[in-house]
Amino acid sequence: MRVFTVDGDGDHHGARGGGTMEACYAPEGYAEVDDDCDDGRADVHPGTTERCDGAAVDEDCDGVANPPSLCSCTTGTSSTCAEPGVCSAGTRDCVAGGWAACSIAPSTESCNGLDDDCDGLTDQGLTVTCFGDEDGDGFAAPGATDVALCPVMGRDAIGGCPVDFTDRPPLGASNLDCDDSDSSRAPDRTEACDGVDNDCDGAIDDGARVTCYADADRDGSPVGAAQEVCPAPGTMACPAGMTATSPESAGSDCDDSNAGRFPGAVEVCDAAGVDEDCDGAVNEGLTATCYADGDGDGFAPHGAASVTLCPTDLTMACPAGMTIIAPADASTADCDDGRADASPAAPEVCDLGSPAVDENCNGRANEGVEVTLFDDADGDGFGSTNTVTTCPGAPRTADNSADCNDRNAAVHPGAPGSDQPICGFGEVVCTVYVGFPPVLTPYRLGCKPMGSSDCDPLRSDWDYDCNGSVTPVVDSCRNTGGMCGASNPCMGGAVWDESLPGPPCGLTQGDGVRWGSCGCNGITRACSLSSSGHVGGFTCR
Repeated sequence: MRVFTVDGDGDHHGARGGGTMEACYAPEGYAEVDDDCDDGRADVHPGTTERCDGAAVDEDCDGVANPPSLCSCTTGTSSTCAEPGVCSAGTRDCVAGGWAACSIAPSTESCNGLDDDCDGLTDQGLTVTCFGDEDGDGFAAPGATDVALCPVMGRDAIGGCPVDFTDRPPLGASNLDCDDSDSSRAPDRTEACDGVDNDCDGAIDDGARVTCYADADRDGSPVGAAQEVCPAPGTMACPAGMTATSPESAGSDCDDSNAGRFPGAVEVCDAAGVDEDCDGAVNEGLTATCYADGDGDGFAPHGAASVTLCPTDLTMACPAGMTIIAPADASTADCDDGRADASPAAPEVCDLGSPAVDENCNGRANEGVEVTLFDDADGDGFGSTNTVTTCPGAPRTADNSADCNDRNAAVHPGAPGSDQPICGFGEVVCTVYVGFPPVLTPYRLGCKPMGSSDCDPLRSDWDYDCNGSVTPVVDSCRNTGGMCGASNPCMGGAVWDESLPGPPCGLTQGDGVRWGSCGCNGITRACSLSSSGHVGGFTCR
């Protein structure tokens, strides 16, 4: 700071004993020296030329007015004018012992660098205070001194200071040019992010940088510490390869070379074990523990091998040949991994295998699916009264007990009659003949025990339609040409004729003779046959 004294007449000399002010540069109306003996006259101050005048003014403030050496002269002599400025180029003559007026008279002062009014001051009151401004940005460099210069028209914005000058004093940080060779750097410039202090505030790129984090894969997820960097051109956004998102708010990217890996990414189940969502876990919640399922029914047997792997689809399904259901107990374990139709989820099916299959794996076979049926030993669709618990439709079973002879498929309700005998166990078929040898006509088939000659041609178990009565095929005879008498046999080829009316031939057995009835010449008679089955005669009675 410097001390300046009041300069009332603007001659750059402060009044002796005048008021003072501390400042870096001379304020308006103040001067650096305080030696002016008359601060009301700009032509009076130390250093100006003393003049010989009638008012006896001490122009140079040396304490002597109109010294003899200045005012006395030899008449008739001449000399250069004692006045300063342009008047000093003139001459003066000595008349009557005193100097006459100078040949060049003072004129109105104009700002031209000359002392036009010959008062020892040049351009007083007409100049402007300017400071050097080499880059023309309107700001002076620190330490620039003030100079008085004639104003230039059209430069009123900077106080009329000419080119390379400014009227703005380098006072305070807001007025100091930090680089007077670069017009882009000045206190009123906008700070740009270029590594230069554009606004001359002592800080480089302040307010022009943005806080960013590395994001090489451009997935919006940061990595590393914060960096103050220049934004993308024309924006205040982070440049390419960086993001404004902080790790605190979004988490840190675990792989900045892979845009598919960042906090919040969808975790993908992959065999490579990639941590897509950067949570430190791989395939979490996405893998499935799969168990070997040999028959592909969705269930594994107890002790089945397992493996953890990625499912084949979004339903968490295991690949073919495996299942996600753990064989933990009877409700989840396959009891036969070689049969796709046997599993805890399979329906029990009634089967006749031996052993029967336990389809639903509950430890029992055919439970709840068997029914009570009747034995059908002869397979005619009609059962006996014997019941059996088995599968519906089992062979040799029927849903009824209407068969009166379950040993012969030809015997059942609704069966047609037949001349075939129904022989029991241990019996064989035999034939009864009628007639005289050597002409014998087959009478009917019958049954006899194996090894026996006794043929039983008519029995009660010959009930083919199970209606409770025996209806033989042939139940009457007639004489077709022989004689018929009280004691004569029927001759001439008697035949059985089932078309004749009469009771069935329900022959009775007694004393080895078969008895029955027949028609002889249309007259019903009792007939007898020998027990051997060979009829020596057929007697009508």
